[in-house]
Amino acid sequence: MQKSEAAVRQSLLEKLGTNWRSPVQKLHYLYLVLKVLPDDEKTLAAARRIAGELSKLETAGEENSEFEVFQTLLVLVVEAFSRAPAIKDWRIERRLALAWAHAAEIYNRIAPLASTADEWTKLLEYFASMRPFWGAEILSFEPDYWRDRLHPRFLDREAFAAFGAGRLFTGFSRDTIEKN
Repeated sequence: MQKSEAAVRQSLLEKLGTNWRSPVQKLHYLYLVLKVLPDDEKTLAAARRIAGELSKLETAGEENSEFEVFQTLLVLVVEAFSRAPAIKDWRIERRLALAWAHAAEIYNRIAPLASTADEWTKLLEYFASMRPFWGAEILSFEPDYWRDRLHPRFLDREAFAAFGAGRLFTGFSRDTIEKN
């Protein structure tokens, strides 16, 4: 028996809701839920849980070490990419999109290793210790690259939450947002 199109969508969204752990992927997940299955209560329940997790990003503290780990990974990936000659010739948008995607994928691999705030703090300390004081980006300074809003030097939890929410709700009616 073949699954209905709605059942396939729901199954895919359930997998994504479980497997996508990075802050940026959580935003993508919420967008997909609102776009694809805005009336499915089971999927909306998962989306509300993830929205609750993202709402914590606006406050500093130990509970947000998860965001800082993602932010640090993003900086490390951008730094590594700045040393890769093959990537240097790519358009800025492509390099930054790849860096964000790569940092999110690394985050997804390490997220199961930390279940408490203390474990996230230890991960943050470990990755932060790898950050160079002066990176390779300094040696090959590209003003347009550094000024791009997706460059990690502009990233902080407040900007992420504000821009993420703005992008998330673009194109949806007020009724859809308030209902869900």
